[in-house]
Amino acid sequence: MSGWWLASYVVLWVITATMFVVLLVVLRQLGLMYVRGGGAPRLEEGPPIGAIIPPFEEIEDGTQAEIRFPDAVVDLNLLLFTSPHCRICEEVLRELGGVTRDFDARVLVVSEGDVEENGRLRQLLDGGARFVSNAERQRSLDVRTHPYGLVTDRSGTVLEKGVVNGSRDVQVLLEEAARSSVTAGPPGRAEGGG
Repeated sequence: MSGWWLASYVVLWVITATMFVVLLVVLRQLGLMYVRGGGAPRLEEGPPIGAIIPPFEEIEDGTQAEIRFPDAVVDLNLLLFTSPHCRICEEVLRELGGVTRDFDARVLVVSEGDVEENGRLRQLLDGGARFVSNAERQRSLDVRTHPYGLVTDRSGTVLEKGVVNGSRDVQVLLEEAARSSVTAGPPGRAEGGG
């Protein structure tokens, strides 16, 4: 009889330990949903809304082409900050082209790590976006979260920013930025034109 009791206690402890692990996984997922959920939540990092990012130049990975930010030819400029160690970044980059096609926007992906580390992320882009490995650019703009998006207008004024957990969050950022841009009026154009 003592053998059955011992076996039942062992089974009970295994079930308890399993439930504890499941609880930890669920709590972690809830934490991620809280931080990343709700359509690109803003975190207190990066330049504030309304701040102007001074123009800068980068050299694109792979092509070695010179990139100027912001691009004054388009209405919106999306700076997307990533890391080669971020799995969510991979998902966002895979779907990026389909989301940004509906907007008059240029996308510059700035990633931590070196060119070799970022090779896999760069391959996920389906054209249209430019890719730069430059952790210093992220630090200079006080961005620590990945993936994180900053949307500016032609002059580099920050219109929207936030964590982008998926393509829907990128779309929300661009939609809100487009709305802000229309409300503020296009830079460099006369009032009442149109």
